[in-house]
Amino acid sequence: MHWLKKIADSKGDMKRLWRVLHSALGEKYDKETIEHTADECGTFFKTKVDSIRASTTVAPLYQVPRRETGTLIERTPVTAEKI
Repeated sequence: MHWLKKIADSKGDMKRLWRVLHSALGEKYDKETIEHTADECGTFFKTKVDSIRASTTVAPLYQVPRRETGTLIERTPVTAEKI
């Protein structure tokens, strides 16, 4: 019940909730390892995207198979009664 109360007491405060969850799992909360600046997050994702792009540049382009679909003119209108 202790942890349920702690989680409920977080009331939408995500930082507080994460601290509670880390504590419940026996992990030490280290403020310096949890908080990241916007620049650090931006750099992380830019590096990640650049890495993925570099690793897929030699991959062949995916050929999307074409399939025939009907047109709106070929469809039967639906009435309110049918819905």
